Amino acid sequence: MILAPGSAAEVRRSTVAFYSAAGFTSVSDSVLNKGKRQITLVAENRDHSATQTNLMIGVTTR
Repeated sequence: MILAPGSAAEVRRSTVAFYSAAGFTSVSDSVLNKGKRQITLVAENRDHSATQTNLMIGVTTR
């Protein structure tokens, strides 16, 4: 789990942009694919805070 500054929506958007720049393709707003790899993102505001977000990144093979 990663503690990131900003709202959950901002953190998810910036993480999707990071992985898209690395060649991953968005399947949905929180799932990206590249080759046989799939990344799933879960972002949740920490303790109902709009300034801190818990980010979890799951990586699997398809």
